[in-house]
Amino acid sequence: MSQDRPTEPNPWTSPPQPAATYGSAAQPPPAYGPPPGTGGYAPNPLSAQARSSATLWLILNIVSVVILANLPGIVGAIYAALALGRADLDPIDARRKIRVSKIWFFAGLILGVLVVIAAVIFVVMLAQSGGFSSGSGYPGWRA
Repeated sequence: MSQDRPTEPNPWTSPPQPAATYGSAAQPPPAYGPPPGTGGYAPNPLSAQARSSATLWLILNIVSVVILANLPGIVGAIYAALALGRADLDPIDARRKIRVSKIWFFAGLILGVLVVIAAVIFVVMLAQSGGFSSGSGYPGWRA
């Protein structure tokens, strides 16, 4: 009964290879995997962009913490470092972390500017009220 119908070729096997003729060598089987030197995958352009952006914001946050005493910049530096670690694996997540790092950087700068403005206003008000005159001070001091 099985001989009545024609057999269909099996799609899971390779077609038969022709026999090598006299004087010709058989071709080697095709190599598996990517061509040598490619590393297995093409580099993602987003990862290179995320890596450079994360490096930039890491440096900016660290410099702002050291020079300007930008304390929120510490959190921004942490997020930039996390983004730098994730840039090759998940560039989209790295971009989100870079965005958070930028927010902390600018929040610290704005907070610093507001503190400086408040200090200047305080000093001007103290000077106008006579707080810096020679007669002021504690009662035990001599002017």
